[in-house]
Amino acid sequence: MLKKSIALSVFFFAAAFSLHAQWEQVGLAAYYADKLHGKATSSGEIYDKNDLTCAHGSLPVGSIIRVTRVDNGDWVNVRVNDCCVSCAKGDKGHVVDLSRAAAERITLIKDGQTKVKVELMVLGDGKPCCGKSVQAKTPANYSGKTDNLTPKGVTAAPKQQAPVGQGTYNANALKPIEKGFGVQVGAYGDMANAERRIGELEKKGFKNLLINIDNSKPKAPYRVFIGPFDTRNSAQTYTNSLMKKYKIKGFIQEL
Repeated sequence: MLKKSIALSVFFFAAAFSLHAQWEQVGLAAYYADKLHGKATSSGEIYDKNDLTCAHGSLPVGSIIRVTRVDNGDWVNVRVNDCCVSCAKGDKGHVVDLSRAAAERITLIKDGQTKVKVELMVLGDGKPCCGKSVQAKTPANYSGKTDNLTPKGVTAAPKQQAPVGQGTYNANALKPIEKGFGVQVGAYGDMANAERRIGELEKKGFKNLLINIDNSKPKAPYRVFIGPFDTRNSAQTYTNSLMKKYKIKGFIQEL
């Protein structure tokens, strides 16, 4: 009777575990080279570096996964639309290739590659990547309420309404800033990349972020500042601290 009771306990424990188990893996993430932008993926979809997509070694096309940096917890949800042969082989622990936009979300561009945890959010209904199949299913506790998906299935980037005229604005309220000094921490050719930089800095705890629009600089009309500071000296003190604490090089500009 005791043996039967133990066996039943083990059975129910295993059943309970299987209901809550979630498919995941840990390994290295890298990202696509820019030269692949506009090229066809293995699914037939054209790779767009601005979409939140990825290549995987076994999950079916259309799957949504969460990729989380192990070192700092930064994460991004991406859709599998391509197959990664080196991921399928497990070369040097390689598990996923991210689009450039996704890599920017977790500040992977500078590092090149980093250790991540991959979690399945939604199991796709497309072909399994690299001819492999996985024993996985959409987690029972996944509601989808935390993910705003575009028609393509990618997590939509937050959008802001760009100001009409030139000038410097508070990044959140788009309130004009007409005087003072700012510490420039980025210059971009389009508003979307400037917004992504602002988002990255906000995730790191930075506040008082500004967006500057200057059409006299056609290659990089959108600049991201921290400020404003009342004096150049106070801006310089902050710039020195920024470099020492965060290894971010800033440039002081009068607003």
